[in-house]
Amino acid sequence: MFTVVKDWFYTKAGHVTFAFLPDPRGEELDPEQGYVRIWLDEGFLAEARTWGNDHFAALHGGVKLGFGDAGRAEFSTFTRSPQVVKSAGAQLNFPLTPLLPYFGGLVEVQAALYRATVKGALASAAHVAGALAGLIGPPLATAAAIAGKVSAGLDVVLDATGNQPVLGVHCTFESAGGGGRVLRSGHTVIVDAPPGSLGGTLCMSDGLLHLDTGSGPRRLTGVDYLVLRVECRTEPEIWLTPPIQARIDAAGLAYLAGRNDFKALRTEAVAAAWTLPDLVHRDRIRLAKLVAAKIDEVKQLGAVPSGGDETRALPAVDDPALAALRFEDLLA
Repeated sequence: MFTVVKDWFYTKAGHVTFAFLPDPRGEELDPEQGYVRIWLDEGFLAEARTWGNDHFAALHGGVKLGFGDAGRAEFSTFTRSPQVVKSAGAQLNFPLTPLLPYFGGLVEVQAALYRATVKGALASAAHVAGALAGLIGPPLATAAAIAGKVSAGLDVVLDATGNQPVLGVHCTFESAGGGGRVLRSGHTVIVDAPPGSLGGTLCMSDGLLHLDTGSGPRRLTGVDYLVLRVECRTEPEIWLTPPIQARIDAAGLAYLAGRNDFKALRTEAVAAAWTLPDLVHRDRIRLAKLVAAKIDEVKQLGAVPSGGDETRALPAVDDPALAALRFEDLLA
């Protein structure tokens, strides 16, 4: 689907207005220094567009970037769009992707709205793909495989039906120094109006799209538009995900039971963190140290630890000890 939307966007380039509005508080994201996630923050389909009861808006959106052995992986969503895209001013905050590590290279971001007939093939595809949307999350290697197969299936549907986006946007980001648009937090905006026809400058105010014509920002009205938010973070939201926590618990229980496989299970848990593709390299090392410390708590507590501050043993990102830390050190 990335090719379909990209082709549509550049074909329509002379008929739509595009802008990237950087977050003034956000910094540029360098490779291996953080994570990116894409949100649909706002969308509006002008009331002049008649949809009727037998049509609805289907939403496609996502990102394509370098990830693991897959080279460039796609993480995308295709589902029934939030109904409030027909009402101006609604802050949707709809995640199009999970939080993804940025290893470098190009990051392609896109979103598109399609007009789907209730009993048509595109509606069926939106229903099936939407049901799978909950699987497009950690572990990310599995999510990438699922998203890729879903996207390939949607390409077949679009080829067969000839459906084109009602409105779509595609843009590319990269790390500083490449000469292109630098990856950082901000809003990607597409307005269904020719460049220069709006009579002012697009801007964000209170989290919503506005147009400043010289007398202050005012809400944009009368035209279709989409607003995507590019979120860049320096750390993940959750460190001890369920699969990692399960490994910690298994090792702790083995120790309490006096089983001979405790050391092997501890090694497997630390190795799983050390090689976790969901994190940038520096955070894999920090997580591995946290996992080792969590498992070893069972020796002092006499029970598998649970609850509390899960990051209390997490080393700071600038801890000098991390530079010399080896995998073997955590197994000692």
